[in-house]
Amino acid sequence: MSGLVPKVMLGAATATVIAVVAGALFVLDSPAVAGEKKRDRKLVEDLSCMERQIGSKYRDNKALPAASEVAGLLCLNDPPSVSGARYRPTGPDTYQLCATFRYPAQGRNADWAHPAGDYCVNKRAAPD
Repeated sequence: MSGLVPKVMLGAATATVIAVVAGALFVLDSPAVAGEKKRDRKLVEDLSCMERQIGSKYRDNKALPAASEVAGLLCLNDPPSVSGARYRPTGPDTYQLCATFRYPAQGRNADWAHPAGDYCVNKRAAPD
C-alpha cells in the first residue's frame, strides 16, 4: 500500500503540470501574434502622435495641415509608408486617421478602439 501513495502523488503532480502548461499555451500568444499586436500598439501611438501634431498645426495656422505635411512627422515610430498610418482631411476642421490593424483593440483607450482590418477614426481639430 505504501507504494501506491507515491504513484498517486506522482500522477497528480504530472496531471497538474500538464494542465498548467496547456493553460499557458491557451492564454499566451505565439511570438508572431505578440509581434503583430505590438505593431498595432505602435500604430495607435503613431495615430495619437499624428492627432497631437495636427492639432498643434491647426492652432498655429487656423487650418488643417496638408497630407504631405503630416507624412513627415518626427514622432512616428515608422514613416506612414511603412506603418500604414493615413491622414485624410474631411472638412475645414475635421479629418480621419486611418490604419490597418491586425487585431482588434482590447481594453485600450476608448478613443482608439478599433476592430481588426482597415479602420478610420473621425477627429475634429480643437481651436485651443
